[in-house]
Amino acid sequence: MQYGPYIVLEGPDGVGKTTLANEIASDTHWPIVHCGPPEKLAWKEWIGKTLVEGPAIFDRLHVGSIAYAGAFRSMFDVYDHENWLVEGWLMSRGCTLIWCNVSSQVQEKNLGEGDRGENAMYEAADKRRQVRTLYSDYFGNVLHVRSHIKPWVYDYTVQGRDLMVNTAIMEVETREGLIPEPPCLGNTVNPRIVFVGDRQHGLTKTQKHMKEYSFGQAYLDRVRRKVGPEQVATFGGVSGRYLHMCLTMSGLKMDEYCIFNSQNWTWKDPFEDPNIRRIIKNAERVVALGREAELAVARAHIGRSYEMIPHPQFWKRFKYKYQHVYADMLRGDSRELVREGSSSRLFVPVSSSRGDGGLRV
Repeated sequence: MQYGPYIVLEGPDGVGKTTLANEIASDTHWPIVHCGPPEKLAWKEWIGKTLVEGPAIFDRLHVGSIAYAGAFRSMFDVYDHENWLVEGWLMSRGCTLIWCNVSSQVQEKNLGEGDRGENAMYEAADKRRQVRTLYSDYFGNVLHVRSHIKPWVYDYTVQGRDLMVNTAIMEVETREGLIPEPPCLGNTVNPRIVFVGDRQHGLTKTQKHMKEYSFGQAYLDRVRRKVGPEQVATFGGVSGRYLHMCLTMSGLKMDEYCIFNSQNWTWKDPFEDPNIRRIIKNAERVVALGREAELAVARAHIGRSYEMIPHPQFWKRFKYKYQHVYADMLRGDSRELVREGSSSRLFVPVSSSRGDGGLRV
């Protein structure tokens, strides 16, 4: 099943999100998914709605929950690691993020027209200012929870709706056909680095109790089953949290990399997907995370050199305080001698005789 591409419209009340969504849908007949009202927890209530087949339009999603939670509950419903999961999934589905933002005078005029009913509680003047500020801080990466997807900024009083409608449709049409079917995180159009994880834990009887260590496709399992937020998400377990921390430390931006598991619940061999093959072929680096991932890459005969670095779970368990070294390896700057199991290994990229690269001691 093909999820995406998506258009996500974000912004406070009274800035033209729903009107823009309706105009895009009128031209394309794509479904509109309304995620609200703002008192709902986005991570628990609305993320499951991102499993929509084909192009779809979202009238507010995760950023609205962050902004309204900060203004009304003095807390954030989505933390930075969870936000990385959400936006990583959205980016991998070819998401076009549009931040709808008008002047406060235009917003007040729009909110003053008609009976707002139950939404009036979210539109008190002091709360409006807080919500606007939190949206600006989020997209400006001022908050601890920051945006990984660069948004289009849309002010209908300046640009006009027709221009934004046509731009959004063009963005979706450009990405159609480029989205891999296997679950991924990050840039699936033109990433500079491809990180390949090992299998999703739970695929064998002996691993069913180890699902918390998965940093693969469990996000889809989570939203499909609609379980509580205490369950793991893609890269949401032990390995994923450490990987996220080290990726952040490395300075790599989400649009520079793509991550997928070499085996998962729905795709036992993601390397069979033509878009995965395209991504691997065009990337500057292909990096296997651990020995099992390296073996999977070798079996796939990808026809190019690749690297291997230790699995993040191993590094967290035995070399936790050396996050900067793992960050360097993710970035490609380190050729550190590490010990995995009982053997010392120097992880350096070389090419095999058949053209499939690997790491050798």
